[in-house]
Amino acid sequence: MGLDTAAIIISGISAIANIIQAYKSARDTQRGLSDKEIDAAEESGHTAQAKYWHSNEMDSIYDCIDFETLQVIWGNIDEAEDRLKKALKDPANSNQEKDKEVKIAAATICAELRRIKSLNQGVLPHPELEQLWKSFDCDGNN
Repeated sequence: MGLDTAAIIISGISAIANIIQAYKSARDTQRGLSDKEIDAAEESGHTAQAKYWHSNEMDSIYDCIDFETLQVIWGNIDEAEDRLKKALKDPANSNQEKDKEVKIAAATICAELRRIKSLNQGVLPHPELEQLWKSFDCDGNN
């Protein structure tokens, strides 16, 4: 069960990344993003990371983070994902409001990755987490 939690954290972050990417792509082309596209982007992020479930690759995260802390991180990421989806699906929200929610989701991800880093002597314990750190520009804007 513990390894599932670590994999779910990566999965949740990846889902948020996919949702943000789909939103930005739609926004750049000045078209709307349907609820179906949001759900597909989310599912794609979760599915792509399923390979880490029950994997020995996730063991390293338990060398630095206890299960209870992982559950808190998981909860925060899950909440950010739900909030982002709700905001993007709400037709009453302007693009400015949606952009704000994208920034909040990215900041949440960076905050949780920083927490993981700080609990592991300044190093992310898995290459996928490092890649996600870079993709969210956690050293810079968030």
